[in-house]
Amino acid sequence: MLIFLAEPDPNLRIGLQLLFQQEPGMHVIGMAIQAEGLLIQLKASGADVLLLEWQLPGTSMKDLLTDIKGLELPPKIVVFSVNPEVESQAISAGADAFISKDGPPDELLEVLRSFKKTVN
Repeated sequence: MLIFLAEPDPNLRIGLQLLFQQEPGMHVIGMAIQAEGLLIQLKASGADVLLLEWQLPGTSMKDLLTDIKGLELPPKIVVFSVNPEVESQAISAGADAFISKDGPPDELLEVLRSFKKTVN
């Protein structure tokens, strides 16, 4: 599974990379720290899953999700946030899943594993 990380926090990006390196079949293939240029990077990457920080700087998340879903081969979108109250907004905007940053890493891995069955 090819994962693209859109997360402004460098420490979290490193932690996520380490987490995914330990998981067979999961590979981080790209990263972004802001929304600007994300669509172009996603399109070129061929990512299966986008792990997206809901408060990524640069644009409205609702507009960004609409644009991502409009790609020819859109990735699954997992919104990642410390604010659980944005879950309903994220799902209604087109996210395939929502994960709290406060949750255990196994929760994130379980969601990604469920997508792995549909993208392979």
